[in-house]
Amino acid sequence: MKIKGFGINADALQEDDQGKKKLDLNGLARNLDHFTDMDFEFVEIPLHRLREISEGSFSPSYIEKIRRILSGFPFKYTVHGPDPLNIKNKENISSQRENLIKSLEFAHALDSEILVFHPGKFAAFKILDSSGKRRLEFTRRNVEKMLALEREMLYSAAKKAEKLGITIAIENTQPYVDRSPYSYSELLSLLRIQVDTLNHPNIGITLDVGHAFLSANFYGFNFLEEIAKTIPYIRHAHIHDNLGKVGKTSEKGGAKLMAQGYGDLHLPMGFGKIPVDEVLSLLQNCPCVILHEIHNGTKECAKEALKLTKGIMSEVA
Repeated sequence: MKIKGFGINADALQEDDQGKKKLDLNGLARNLDHFTDMDFEFVEIPLHRLREISEGSFSPSYIEKIRRILSGFPFKYTVHGPDPLNIKNKENISSQRENLIKSLEFAHALDSEILVFHPGKFAAFKILDSSGKRRLEFTRRNVEKMLALEREMLYSAAKKAEKLGITIAIENTQPYVDRSPYSYSELLSLLRIQVDTLNHPNIGITLDVGHAFLSANFYGFNFLEEIAKTIPYIRHAHIHDNLGKVGKTSEKGGAKLMAQGYGDLHLPMGFGKIPVDEVLSLLQNCPCVILHEIHNGTKECAKEALKLTKGIMSEVA
C-alpha cells in the first residue's frame, strides 16, 4: 500500500511585530489559504495551539467555528493531541483520560482518522533543583507501573477510537542532554514494545523522523535500522530536519537555538543532516500521511520541501 498523501501543520498561533505570540483563528484561515497553492492534501491541527482548550473541554460553538473555517479549504485533516497529555500517577490519570477522550471527539468532529498522542513522561520537566541535585528518582518498578497506567488509559480510549474510526498514533519523543531518559518513547524499540503489549488495531505509532534522528545521535542506535523495524507499526509520520545536536530543556525553540543548531529545530526536510532519501525510501509503502511538521518561521520553504520529498518518492516508487 502506498502512502495516503503529504501534509503540513497549521495552527492559530500568530506572532506580532514585537515577537509576542497570540491565538487568532483568522490566522489559522490565513495559514490554510497559504497552503492551498502548495499541493498538500492534508493539514494537521494541533489542539494545544488553539483557543479554549483546558482540562479537555471544547465548547460546541467553538468546535463548529473551527469546522466552518476548515470546510472552506480542500484539505483532509489530522489532529495532534494536546502536548500536556501525560501519565505520572493514579491521581493524574483520570483527568488525562478525560483529555484523551475529548481529543478523540474533537478529531471525530474534524473527520480525522488520526489522533497523535504524546506518551508518558517519567519525571517533572525540570529534574534538577537549584543545587543541581536530582529532585526525583524513578526505579524500574516505578516505570513499569507508569507504563501499565498508560496502557490502561490507552486501551480504554482505543475502544472509543475504534467506534469513531480513529487510530491513536503514539509519537516517539526527543532526548535532552539535561533530562534524558525521561520517557520510554525516546527509543523506538521501547515504543514498539508498548504498542505490541497494547495489541489493539486502533493503536499505532507516529514516527517523528526528527526526534528519532536526535535520539539515534544521543543513544547511539542505528537511525535507519530502527525506522525499518518500526515500519509495520507506523500509522502516521512527522518529517522535519535538524542537525542531530541534542539540546537542553532550556533551549526549546527561539532564534538562539536556531542559530546554534541545537535540538528539535523542525526545519524543512533537506535543510539539515537527516538522510531524507533513505528515510522516504523506507516510508514509501507505509499506509500513512507524510506530515511536514515545520516551524512557522520556516514555512515559506514548505513548498520547496514538498517538491523535494515528492520527487524522492516518485524516484523510489
